[in-house]
Amino acid sequence: MVDSKAYRRAGFGLERLGLVCASWPRLFAVILITLFGLGVYGVAIVEQDDQVSNLFRSDREEFRKFQDVRDLFRESENDVGIILEAPDVLTRENLVAAHQIYLDIFLEDGVASVFSLFTLREPPDEEGNYAPIFPDPIPEGADYDRLRALVEAHPLIMGRTVSTDKKNILIVAALDSNPETSLNELVTRIERVARETADPIGMNVYLAGVPVLRNHVMTALDRDRIVFNAIGFLLGVLICFLFMRSFAYAILASAPPLFAVVFSVGLMGWTGLSLNALSNVLPALVM
Repeated sequence: MVDSKAYRRAGFGLERLGLVCASWPRLFAVILITLFGLGVYGVAIVEQDDQVSNLFRSDREEFRKFQDVRDLFRESENDVGIILEAPDVLTRENLVAAHQIYLDIFLEDGVASVFSLFTLREPPDEEGNYAPIFPDPIPEGADYDRLRALVEAHPLIMGRTVSTDKKNILIVAALDSNPETSLNELVTRIERVARETADPIGMNVYLAGVPVLRNHVMTALDRDRIVFNAIGFLLGVLICFLFMRSFAYAILASAPPLFAVVFSVGLMGWTGLSLNALSNVLPALVM
């Protein structure tokens, strides 16, 4: 025989909320739908935290020392390589386009510095001035021929920033460690800026580096989270239907996990919290 008092103590009185909802079903239906809508909007605005180091963020002295060392020495894992490809990248047209891409990327918010063949300087003159190897604008005619001969003989250009077959130019953009926007968005902007100048003249653009790989991984995670959670929810409804033989009961049994996921992730979006590699598995665990 079940002790009713023990049963009430086990629920801490929270089971009485069901009676309140049953007393005013329409009111609580409106409240539930409103909260669900706010949760859906919160899911839409929640951001992904793609910084692995943030998983270990704390107020401990060890983490503060790690931040100090990271600030002293720039992280190479935030470097993005922009590779420009053409049959001959040293033609004047391609050099002008590459120089424009170099300047546009340098002016992007979130880019700390940019290195390429246009960064290199001549040896200092008598007054100690370092003139750039590539003048602005790129010269034409005989001056361009002399510039090209200098580039082809320069030991720090050929085989380093320009491939030996003269088909590729490498531009390296160092991103800020803590940019105002996400690294994924910054990588997308860099690629768009490069293609805006390269595509009209038939120059190909490729991106490489840890941020680019991270961007592909985070995009795949976003897509897989939506696909697999949807499949998991449908499978849950199907299993409930097979056991209960009632579609209405199956929806009632599957709705609470769905609402819990939407409310949890939506609350993170509203409060400004970001999804990381650990919290990313929350929806799958709840479902």
